[in-house]
This record gives sequence, structure tokens and C-alpha cells, in this order.
Amino acid sequence: MGEWKRILSNPRRLALLLAIPLVCIGLFLYDCTGSIHLSSWQEMTEKNEFYKELVAKMEGLGPEEAGAYLTEQSDLLSSVTLWAVGWELEDATAEDVAEMLADYPDLRALVNAPDELRAGTRKYQEAYSELGELMQYLIDYPGYLEQIQKQAETQSQTTIFGDPNSFSYRNLQKTAGEFRSIQGITVEIGNNRGVESWIAFELADYLYVVVLIVFVLAFLEERKKGLWSTIRSCPKGRMRLGWTRAGIMLAVCAVYTILLYGVNLVLALTLEGGWEGLDRSLQSLMSFKTCPIESSIGGWIMQYLLVKVASGFLIGILLWCVLGWISNIQFSVTVLGGILIVEYVLFATLPVQSILNPLKYFNLFSYIQTSKLYTQYLNIDLFGFPFGIRTLALWALPFLLALFLGGALWVQRNRYPSGNRDWLSKLAHIVNRVLDVGRRRLSIGGMEAYKTLLLEWGALLLIVLYVFAGDLTYFTYRSESSIYDMWYQAYLKDAEGPADSGMDDYIANARALADPGDGEIAGALSQLEARVQELRTRAEEGGYDPWLIQQDPYRNLYGDWPQEVQRRNATLALLIVVLGSVGLFAYERQAGVVYMLRSVKRGRRGVFRRKTVMAVLMALATGAILYGNEIAVFLEEFQPSVLAAPVQNLDFLQDFPLKVSIGGYMALTYGMRTLMLVFAAFVGMYIGSRTNRMESAYMLALGILGVPALLLILGLDVFGWVSPVILISVSQLLNLVASQPIVILSWILWAALGVLAWFLSRKYWVR
Repeated sequence: MGEWKRILSNPRRLALLLAIPLVCIGLFLYDCTGSIHLSSWQEMTEKNEFYKELVAKMEGLGPEEAGAYLTEQSDLLSSVTLWAVGWELEDATAEDVAEMLADYPDLRALVNAPDELRAGTRKYQEAYSELGELMQYLIDYPGYLEQIQKQAETQSQTTIFGDPNSFSYRNLQKTAGEFRSIQGITVEIGNNRGVESWIAFELADYLYVVVLIVFVLAFLEERKKGLWSTIRSCPKGRMRLGWTRAGIMLAVCAVYTILLYGVNLVLALTLEGGWEGLDRSLQSLMSFKTCPIESSIGGWIMQYLLVKVASGFLIGILLWCVLGWISNIQFSVTVLGGILIVEYVLFATLPVQSILNPLKYFNLFSYIQTSKLYTQYLNIDLFGFPFGIRTLALWALPFLLALFLGGALWVQRNRYPSGNRDWLSKLAHIVNRVLDVGRRRLSIGGMEAYKTLLLEWGALLLIVLYVFAGDLTYFTYRSESSIYDMWYQAYLKDAEGPADSGMDDYIANARALADPGDGEIAGALSQLEARVQELRTRAEEGGYDPWLIQQDPYRNLYGDWPQEVQRRNATLALLIVVLGSVGLFAYERQAGVVYMLRSVKRGRRGVFRRKTVMAVLMALATGAILYGNEIAVFLEEFQPSVLAAPVQNLDFLQDFPLKVSIGGYMALTYGMRTLMLVFAAFVGMYIGSRTNRMESAYMLALGILGVPALLLILGLDVFGWVSPVILISVSQLLNLVASQPIVILSWILWAALGVLAWFLSRKYWVR
């Protein structure tokens, strides 16, 4: 009981442990709704209610009959949507369309409001599409199982797969045998939404690891406080304390499995449905198509939660065992970070076909993302024999638990505070002696760079950003016209360029080559001609050269459509820059060397100038990684020559007040983004100059800048006035300049705040 009290008596640790489940629940609800606005919650509720009613109706039908009904209703609503935008059903009147919508009273009321009618059909179309995909899966699944058996029989007779002593032959037979055991199961229609969304929410896995790390570091806290020798000399300070801590870790795993997974499951089944279908076969869920386990959905959930408890216990004990060897708590954190990075890189980057793929699946992250052991079927080659990744991981679990629990208890009992130095500490001592040769020769700027990038984890932050930068690029083609008129889009892409006399020649030549009887091509060329005339008229009034340009790529990057992604990326950039800058002053304050540094030659202005340079470089590196990747992908996909076109040729920027090219607009966008990141770095410097500990500086920075940014991307637009996120993403700001010039004032105010933060930081250090 005393150990529990010690761990939970730390206010910051307790606040973090209480906040993690609340954050997990909040993010899961946000994942379900897409926003925290009441309207989004109401919209989600309406969608779920309709989906539940539709599932109930489908349960009385066979998959083929249900699929036909869903296709019929989906086609009906597609026709209505096309009518609303004027593409089909030209002869249909509003009364005719209202008659078509007899079963949709809410849509009938919107017949005279086309935009609202199109938006209103989405709720139904999403449900029909989702259930239609499920019906097709249920129809095809028995054939999928038969195909596995036929494939094994056919391929085992070939030269490549026919050798009984080869891995390929054994893998075929093993796969066929495992799936043969479930050929008799029945896959049934049901509401899968709740369980599927619960499985897909992977963030809970990482929050679970954070909890385990918090407790492992709490076990080692006496070393940081210099109490290790005292505690170890007590009667119960060795083995008894070790068993107590192991029990605490097991209890923590059980409690947080309920809080992070059980609560979200209850919320998912309550909000999205599925309570009544838990007795169906597991393969009724599309995510488990390749899972050869014969179980009900409910039975698998119970098994999964127990495995999560055991997996969490293994991860916690493993980290405790490894870090327990290391005397220096700060070095132990470095080792912990290194372990997690190496394991994740192996897990995420090794190809399935690699000879090293046992390191990919027999991996710490296989026990973190446990659901993938069930939703991904794969046999890996171990000494010529196939072993399933799920079987391998689960069978190894008790042996690994016994091994690392024994190791952790042995370390707790036999590890001396001084004397029997562990091999990692010896290695660290050797490495430090080698590094000291270089560190002694570092200039003031070099030492600032070393401290910022290595001691304060700045390099790790940039590496993480680089690893995930490719996933942060957003090119999603959302133009509705391109869906219904592919010919127009094809001509538009081919003709892209100045709308001069050469454009008239292109259209005339295209008409001459086209089939006179093809109405779609003729209509596309007429639409292209009208578009060119519209651009010429607009350009003449605006005083710039007209260009025919694809609108979607630019709107997808700088328009209103990707606003959520822009804000998310800006938030990530903001946090990396600020967290990389707060330590520029906080690190020295925590070490208590501020007065000493300021008293030496060049210890004031010289050191401050170099701190400023490091803050700017962190901002430039962050912008280059995140936005450089964005530009590179953009230039690979689209013609660089179009960047010379006046930006007013883009519909959403036709009123932009500055006469610049598209390339100039992009330079302005990225320049303003980078400058705001620099100003954010100066704010981080100032926060660090007012705190005495790194942890406090991080918490203060996250509270001042992180929380408003998070609330903004969750949908509370009012926080756009107190967070620089919109100013870092800048696209929304520049799009409003023409209609609301005053919005630029917010950028100026934040820029002034950044300059003021830099001035106050300088005053603190220099004076």
C-alpha cells in the first residue's frame, strides 16, 4: 500500500494518469463524430439511427436480396443528386423528384434547395455504401474459403510449390488446414459499426504504453532522488518490494485495459450499435476476413481484453527489466527512447518478404498493436517451417513473461546502487569518453546545437516528423464535376496553359478529331470553350493574363477543403518547434549554471545570439521537412510551368489583392508559414526562460500553445483567435484577405508577440 501511495502522491503524475483515460475517451468520441460541435454529435446520432434501422431491415433478407435493395436505393439517391446539380433527369420536375423520394420525407422537403438536398443524401448514401460492401463480403466469403483450399491443392502440384520439404509447400498446407477448420461457420448480417470503429482506434494502444512508461519510471524514481541505497538496505527493500511492484504493474494493466479499451467499447456499441450481434461468428466482421479462429464476436472481445492485459504486463516488465540495469535515470530514458524507436522502425518499415521479417512481427509493437495479430494472417519462415504471427506471439507470451519477470526481480534483488556497474553504463562511459574528445572542441554554437538536438531530444522530434511527413500530405480530389464529366477533365488537363489564340486552335482541332455523334465529347468541348471565355472575361476585368488551369489540385492544397488537415499539420509543426525551443533557456536553469555561463567571456550576447540561431534553425528544419515534402509531391504530380500563371486564375483566389503568380502565391504562403514558426520558436524561448525545470517548461508550453491548438482542430473555431495554428497554416488567412482585409491584423499581432518574446528573452539573458 505504501508503494501505491508513493506513486500516486505525486500531483503531476496523478494528474497525467487521470488525464490519459479522459483524453482517450475524448479522442475516440471525436473520431466517431469528426468534431466536438453539438451539430456534429446530432448528425452522428441521426446517421447511426438510420444505419441501425437499415441493418434491422436487412437481417430479414438474404445477402443477395439485401444487396439488390441497397443498390437500388443508392442508384435512386445518386440520380436525385445528379438532378440537383443539373447533370441528369433534365426533364424531371421537382414534383417528379419528390415522388421518387416518397420514402425519404426529410429529403422531399429539400427538393427546392439543391445544395441542401445533395448534402442530405450523404447520410443515406454512406449507409447504403457501407452495408452494400458488407453484403458483397458476406456473399463472397464462402467462395473465399473454398478458393484457399483450391489454391493449396493446385499450387502444391507445381514445381515451385511442390517440394514437401520447402517452406512454400508447408505454408500452403498450413494455411489450407487452418482455414479448413472454419469452413462450416456462418457469416451473418449485423451491425458491425461499433466493433469495427473500436478496433480501428489505434491511439489507445499508444496511450496504454505511455501509462506503462509512467509507472516504470516511477519504480526507478528513488535513483533520481538519491534514495536507492537507503531503500535497498531496508528489510523489505529488495525482493518483497520487487514482487509488490510486479503486482502493481499487473493491476495497472488490468485497470487501464478497462479504462482505455473497455469504456471505448461500451461507448462504441452504445452509440453505433452492435450489442445484439455479439453472438455472431467473428468472421462476420470484415476486418477478420483472414482470421482462422472459430469464435463469436463477444468471445473474441473477452479473449482480446485478456491478451491486452498480458501484453501490457509484458511490455511493462520488459521495460522495467531493461531500465533496472541502468543506474543513471536520465540515461535510462535515452535507452528507453532508443528501444522504442528501433522496434517501431523494424515493425513499420521491414517488408513482409524480408528475410528479417521475424524482427518485424516478433516485436514489441506486435504486443502494442495486438489487434493486428488477429486481423492480419501471415506465416513467417523460421528454419524452413511456417509459424503464424499470432500463434508465435501468443505462445511466446507466457515464456517471455516468466523470463523478464524473473530478470526484473533478479535486478531488484541483486543490483547494487554502486559497484557492479551494468554493461550499458560501462558502454555509456566509454562512449562519453570518446564523445568528450569532440565535445571539448565544440564552439559555443556547436555546444548549443549539441544540447538542443541531442540532450533535449530536438533531433528525435525532427526524425519523428520526417518519418511521418509522407502521411501528412493531402492530395484528395473532391471535385464533384470531375466525377460526372471525365471527358471535360481529360481535355482540361491536356489543354492546361495560357488561354490565348493557341487555346482556340486546340479546341478547334479537338472538335475536328472527335466523333460528331458523341454527345459527351461535344458537351465537354463546349464546356471547355465556355470556361476559356469565362477566364478571358474575368482576366480582362482584373488586368491579368488568362490561363486555363486545373482548379482541384490547388484548392486541395490551399483552399477550404483541406482546412482540417492544414490545421493538424500546423499544430504538429507548432508543437515540435516550441518543444525544441523551450530548453534553450530551461535546460541551463534546471542545471543551475545560468550565472556561471553569463559570467564568462561571450556568455551573454554571444550565447544569446547562438540560442536565437538554434531557435530559427529548429523552425526552418520543421518547415522544410513538413512543407518541403508537400511541395515535392505537388511538383511531381503537376506541371511546374503553370506556376507562372497569375494566381487570380484560380477561382477561389480570383479576388486576391496582390498581382502575383501561382508560384509567387506559394512562396508567400510558405514564407509566412516559416516566419510564424520562427515567432513561435521565440515564444518557446521565452517560456523556457521563465521556468526552472524542463518538465515545467514543456507543460507550460503545451498548456499555452498546445491546448488551444487541440481545441481548434477539434472544431472550436473561437480558439483561432488565441492560437497561431491558423496563422501557421496561413491558407485560410490569405483566402479571406480580399473580403476581410482586417484578418491580416491577427498575423501582425502574433508576429509582434514573437518579437516581444524574443526581446524579453534577450533582456533576461543579457541584462
